[in-house]
Order: sequence, then structure tokens, then C-alpha cells
Amino acid sequence: MWNAAGPLTIGRSKFDGRPGDFWPGAVDDVRVFDRALSAKEVAALANRRQGRWTSGPVVNTSTSFTVSAWVRFFTALADAPPVVGEWAQLTGVYDADASRIQLWVNGVPTGSAAVPGHWTAIGPLTIGRARYHGNPTDFWPGDIDEVRAYSGVLNGPEIQALSANPPG
Repeated sequence: MWNAAGPLTIGRSKFDGRPGDFWPGAVDDVRVFDRALSAKEVAALANRRQGRWTSGPVVNTSTSFTVSAWVRFFTALADAPPVVGEWAQLTGVYDADASRIQLWVNGVPTGSAAVPGHWTAIGPLTIGRARYHGNPTDFWPGDIDEVRAYSGVLNGPEIQALSANPPG
């Protein structure tokens, strides 16, 4: 059993007595429990904002699908939009019939690319990071809100409607 010495710290690590690795985004709705929660208690916490825990894929990635989210960057990733500190609506559309993927930013198509083949996801939807050689990596440098996944291709007016009301 691990026995912590010192206060509970959220949003940074400590190494050799010095704070470091500060979290680059916002921290919200932190709850601390003095016991392990049951699966039912975890599900109730996860579902309070219409969120869902999944053990498998939320869309069939071998067919067309659309994923959208509001994001806010805390560090610059490129010289192009979205702007650091401002909410942006990102939507990715995979059109299996056309073998293309398209990115929309704030309801405007910004780029597309050919997809040479399809892949079938076998695990749950992961938000805010990537996975490389089985390890989590490339953590999102900001906030993510209102993530939505749809089976099928959303059209321009549907995507523009998603971008009409930013969070907060």
C-alpha cells in the first residue's frame, strides 16, 4: 500500500521536492473520495452531463462517420486558426464512399485528404490524447467540450449548426 506524505496536489507533479509538469488546461469539478467507488457510482458520475463510458467503439469506423468537438488551445500548434485561448468548433468527417476525410473549423471546410483504406476500431472512443505502442501520448494542450460522434456524413448546414453556440 502506498502512503502519501503531504497534501493532495492537482494540476502538477513533484520531483526531487520541486513542482513541475504543470497541466496546460483548466481543471474542473474535482471530487475526492476516501474509498474505492463501485462501477454503479462511477457510471452515475460519468453520466451526469449526458456523457457515457464505453467499452467498445461508438461508431463503425469502416463506414462513414462524423466527430465534432469544441476545443480551446492553451499553446499555439501552428500559424493558422484556431486562435489560442478562444473556443473553436472542430468537425472531422470520414466519407467511406468517397474514401476522403474532411476537417471543418467553425463551420467552414478547411481541408480534406484521400484515405487509401479503412480501419475498424475495436476499442472505446478516446478523447484528448493519442496512443502509440500501447502507451498514451500527445495529450491535448487545452480544453475539450461537447464531443459528439455520429454515424454517417453530416452535411454543411448540419456542421454549421453545431458551430453556432460556443460553450461558456
